[in-house]
Amino acid sequence: TTVDRVLLYVSPDPNGRLDVSVISKEGDVPVGFEPNRAVADFETSAHESWLNDNGVLIYGIDAAGVTTNDNAIAIGNTLLAREGSPSLVPGRNWGSIASTELYLNNFGVASMSTDLDGATTDDAIILKSDGTIVAQEGFTLPSISPFTFTSFGSGPCLIADTGRVYHYGDWNDPDTTIDTGLFVDNDLVVQENTTFLPFPGGGGDVVGTIRGVESGYAISDNGRYMIIEAITTGGIDGAWLLEFLPECPDFDDSGFVDLADLAGILAAFGQDSTQPGYDPRLDLDFSGRVDLADLAGLLSQFGNPCP
Repeated sequence: TTVDRVLLYVSPDPNGRLDVSVISKEGDVPVGFEPNRAVADFETSAHESWLNDNGVLIYGIDAAGVTTNDNAIAIGNTLLAREGSPSLVPGRNWGSIASTELYLNNFGVASMSTDLDGATTDDAIILKSDGTIVAQEGFTLPSISPFTFTSFGSGPCLIADTGRVYHYGDWNDPDTTIDTGLFVDNDLVVQENTTFLPFPGGGGDVVGTIRGVESGYAISDNGRYMIIEAITTGGIDGAWLLEFLPECPDFDDSGFVDLADLAGILAAFGQDSTQPGYDPRLDLDFSGRVDLADLAGLLSQFGNPCP
């Protein structure tokens, strides 16, 4: 063919030489596909593949054959999704998953902004590879209620090592000057014509336009930092760094850091963001694991009131 695609993993060895291994190539038959459905191409847009720090790759596949089930998403050699097959949402198949926005954190959990089959009023969805639905077209969140999502833009769908998902959303508020924003899970953190952005030399302005596009925002691996592109209502076009500070470790909402909070963090001690006992609120250092640093952080505030 005129283009022969291959996915290679390249890393330097201790002597500075390059180790090269093939992840997948055109002509290979993906796991879960029929023998005559070899890889024809890979998805090559900016957010259609991601390599985490452990050398694990998530990527989009375009296989040969009929176009109703030729697209797929894989993590390494494991098939995560295939167009037309049962999805992670009970009762719904995957729809068109070409051009899915993908991300993979360092614990091997993926986030996706993709499509389901069925009604076009609720087919756009953001979810995690463990089946957790983060946001879905036609549904609401407390931060935008009573309105519902209509789309998620063309920006990245990012997942931190804490398991939290960072994404863009557009909802059906009749006031279209305030109907888009950036979210961390269920929390609306930046809203057009609402959120104030400071300037480096002092002062600031309200955000007018949020860049829900390919390079509009990015996060640190741990999710503590997010950089966004925006235009203020005064016409200033720039980039802003957001820092998400640890919550006061009052996990039982008693108003104080007390024994109940200590018991909560001890019960979850050692759990990482892939395990059911993990709670991001307990992960005070954003490491993706409840560990000694989190315990030390709680003890440093023990007995203090929480606002």
